Order: sequence, then C-alpha cells, then structure tokens
Amino acid sequence: PTVVLPAKIHLLQGREVSLYFDNLLCDDADDYYFDISGATTGSQQSERYTTNPSGAVPSHTVTLNVYDKKQALLLSTQSLTVVGSASSANTGTTKNVLMIGDSLTQDGTITQTLLDIAATDVMGVNLIGTRGTGANKHEGRGGWTINDYATVGRTFYLFTVSGVTVSPQINSTDYTNNGSTFRVQEMALSSGAGTLLCERTAGSNAPLASGTLTKSNAGLGDATIAFSASATASGNPFWIGGALNFPQYLINNSLTTPNYVFIMLGTNDIFGQTTDAAAIVVADTALTTLDALITSIKAVNGSIRVVLIPPPCVSYSQ
Repeated sequence: PTVVLPAKIHLLQGREVSLYFDNLLCDDADDYYFDISGATTGSQQSERYTTNPSGAVPSHTVTLNVYDKKQALLLSTQSLTVVGSASSANTGTTKNVLMIGDSLTQDGTITQTLLDIAATDVMGVNLIGTRGTGANKHEGRGGWTINDYATVGRTFYLFTVSGVTVSPQINSTDYTNNGSTFRVQEMALSSGAGTLLCERTAGSNAPLASGTLTKSNAGLGDATIAFSASATASGNPFWIGGALNFPQYLINNSLTTPNYVFIMLGTNDIFGQTTDAAAIVVADTALTTLDALITSIKAVNGSIRVVLIPPPCVSYSQ
C-alpha cells in the first residue's frame, strides 16, 4: 500500500490528537491491519490511534506497521517522531491565522472551533480574512478549487454603486440585471457609495454598462441599487493587478501579517473524475498551481507557516 505518513506529529498536553488510518493510505484501509508501536501515551482503536495526554510528553518515535489482512504479512513499516508540548507553551502570545478553503471553511465551524479552543488557552488566536462574521474571519468560498485561488480564477462583476442605505449581505443577497442574477461577494462602501463585487449565479448575460440592480431574494439590502458602471473582475481575492499578489491583498484589506496560513482545498478539484489515473493527473496539476500561491504568501515574510490540510477522508464499505 502507498502510505502517506507525516514526519512529525505534535501533541499538546490536555488536547486530543488522532491519526486515522484512512487518511494515511492511498489504498482502501479496510483491506489492511494496522499496528502502532512505541507510543508512550494513548491507545490504538480499530480506525485510529488516539491520545489525550494529561502530562508532558517527551519526544519519541512511533512506528506504523501495515499488514495484509488475509495473510497477515507485514507489507510496510514507517516511523514518525512525536513532539510533545506542555499546556503552558506560548503563554501570553497571540497568533494571527488565515484559513483558505471551500465550503468546509465557508461554513465557519472549523474556524469557530479554533476560536473556542483559544478562548480557554494560554495562547490567543486572531483570525484574519475578508469573509465570515465578527472574530470568525476566513477566506472560504463554496465550490472553490485550488485553481480559483491560485490563478485569475472565476470571472466576477464589479459594480460602481451609489445611494446604498442598507448594505447587502455577502454571499447571500442576490440582485438581477439584464436577465442574469448576481450574488454579492465583496463590497467596499463609504457613505453609501463605492463598489460591489458580484458572482453571476444564474443567466448568461453580462450586466448592462449602467442601470439598476433589483433585489431578487430575501437577503439584506436595498430593494434597488443604482450603478453607474460595471466591469469584469477576477473573483480571486489574491489576484491583484493581473497577478497573484498576497502582499497587496493584506494591504488592500488592512489585514495583519499572518503567522500561519491554513489551506484546505482539493475536494472540488477532483469532482467529476471517474478513475484514479484521471484524479492523479488533476491533483498533480493542482498542486503545481498551488505552489504559486504559496510562493506569493511567502513573499510577505519567509517565516509564515503554510499548513496544507487534507480534506476529510470518508470510508465506504459494502
């Protein structure tokens, strides 16, 4: 089997950590037996190794053995280093975190859970981004792919508006014009004037050069909004001036430089692929494209930690 094991796993005193076998194999985990040896804390269960250390955990090596289920033959042996941290680690500090993703991020549950954990921890977390509400900020957009964030991405429409009294709700309020429906994705308003960046969600017509946006759903916002100009624009928040420009994204949105950038993408990239070979080709291309975004992030500060989070793995049995 193809085993994908991280070089290290970090354990924090008082916080549960699990290694799910489904996420460690490119094959069907149900075809194999697993054995974790060398762990000084925790226990092995049928689907995972899990631990919630109550005390300090010294660094040590853990070995994963994978066996053929039918013949009990040892097929693979790999090791990882366990690095332990005390519950007092980073006392009094606050880490700035940006999370980039698809609908799993847009939902806000993952980022809110991070805030909830930090609320009772000695280390604080400050989430940054242009999406979300209150302190729960992020860059999550339903259905988006690596290509959407690492290239010019999707075509949106930028409306120059005036006379706005009730601001529309991002990713919720819909307006129609010229036979198409446009959903508000970003806005920059001052005293009721500025711009609305919208995604076309229905219809095939571009908006008129000028005219009126008419609200078509129950979302927040004025019933009608006058616009004096419209133009196509990239929907990618990191695509500025015809190129990926993460440093300028931070400047344009008055955001603090992140200590960590979490990227959880990939699910939507391989939708529609019906064979492993086809999925591999798409994944290889997407990961190469992702390198460009990571390079732009690192251009701000080489010490920024970029963390790639694999999408959740679901096992199906018959």
